[in-house]
Amino acid sequence: MTTIAKDEDKVRLERFDGTEPAGYKKWRRKAELMLLALLTIFEKTRWGPKLCKFILGEVEELVEYLTMEKLCKEDGYQKVLEALDKKY
Repeated sequence: MTTIAKDEDKVRLERFDGTEPAGYKKWRRKAELMLLALLTIFEKTRWGPKLCKFILGEVEELVEYLTMEKLCKEDGYQKVLEALDKKY
């Protein structure tokens, strides 16, 4: 897992798949920073679904129980991070 990748001048968050659990804390911090940077672009109700775009594999399975209704609340992104925190 690589935490960030440069695409021309843009820095974007890489997907976390759980294959390198030791990198989770660093990925989590980058994810939170990315979300905070989106504050002027996206309402907090969209942060949960946005964060889900950056997880895959076994990590996706950890948040499958979260309904769209829960993901689309202001604390939806926190629910995603809480589920990952329990494992990593």
